[in-house]
Amino acid sequence: MALAHYMAGRFETAIEWADRAIHRMPSGFFAHFVLAASHIALGHEKEAALAVKAALDALPGIGVQDLDRVPLKDPEKMSALRERLLKAGFPK
Repeated sequence: MALAHYMAGRFETAIEWADRAIHRMPSGFFAHFVLAASHIALGHEKEAALAVKAALDALPGIGVQDLDRVPLKDPEKMSALRERLLKAGFPK
């Protein structure tokens, strides 16, 4: 659900769903990505940095390269997601 809202540009709702997903499964890397990227999309840089820290605490070694495991078909949206993750502070 978080990804669907993110892709539709409903970033506040994406944050809510990503928070729920992380609470239920902290090892789910993509929910952490959606959370951080949504915060960046809304200009919430402090919250994005906190989301990245929590993700790295839960999943050491996670980085933007992990996007390669996600089959997003829209190259423009994938590029925007990648840029937001880097801006949030995820390692490459």
